[in-house]
Amino acid sequence: MLTILLKMRVFQTGITLMVANGLQPEEFDFDQMIELLDSAAEDVVMAARIRKGGKQ
Repeated sequence: MLTILLKMRVFQTGITLMVANGLQPEEFDFDQMIELLDSAAEDVVMAARIRKGGKQ
């Protein structure tokens, strides 16, 4: 569980740094950033569930 949270935090920190340094595409607005973070979180959790199911 801690690994999942760490991966999500690393991803979120990367996006935050991109926005802070103006490295995101011009059309990338706040709402799109939230959608991307939500989608990435869902993907990380889904992948963890798949891996857990595959190890049993």
